[in-house]
Amino acid sequence: MEIRSDGFKLCVSFRRSHRTSTHGIGTWYYAFSALGYLSVMTNCAIFGLHSGFLNRLFPKMSFAGSLVAVALMEHAMVAVKVCVEMFVPDTTAAVVEAHRMKRAWLRKKASLQMELSSRQLLQTQVSDDDKQGDEAPTSQEAIAAADVNEWLSREKERRLKLERELKSLNDLYMGWIREEQTKRKKTQHKLATLMERVKTPLEAIHLPKAK
Repeated sequence: MEIRSDGFKLCVSFRRSHRTSTHGIGTWYYAFSALGYLSVMTNCAIFGLHSGFLNRLFPKMSFAGSLVAVALMEHAMVAVKVCVEMFVPDTTAAVVEAHRMKRAWLRKKASLQMELSSRQLLQTQVSDDDKQGDEAPTSQEAIAAADVNEWLSREKERRLKLERELKSLNDLYMGWIREEQTKRKKTQHKLATLMERVKTPLEAIHLPKAK
């Protein structure tokens, strides 16, 4: 009886909920978005009411005026946040294009490999059929051998073509990777040069102060 009751509990009462596939982090995206809007409002309220910045700028401003200024500042910051969410994508175009190229290359590679494997299987089946057909009459054997040789030559040409396409796709993908690495190295070199140019005037400014 206890085993049956435990089985009923596991199967009915304590079943795991069905999962739903989502694009991204699911409900957490809306939670973090709401938290962002709430943080904008609270930060504007702290900045306007407790930092003393508005009182220093406008000493004669009343409390109601401070509330209006906080509301205006909060609306402006929310508008900026909405504009940033609308016009700045979550993923850059370069990363999206790289993922698209990689997925296309993987799909093409998988299809080529499947086609090559299927043709190899057909070739082995044809060779097995040739071995089994050795007992047939010589005329039929000659005709079948000619047909098989013609088919094998065509399949060999197709296989070579597929291998060349696969090699070209692989070279294209590796070339893109090398190009991205070169761009990154150039960017790092430019950044290092810029830092050296900025560092030299700063050192020249700090030397007289040290003396």
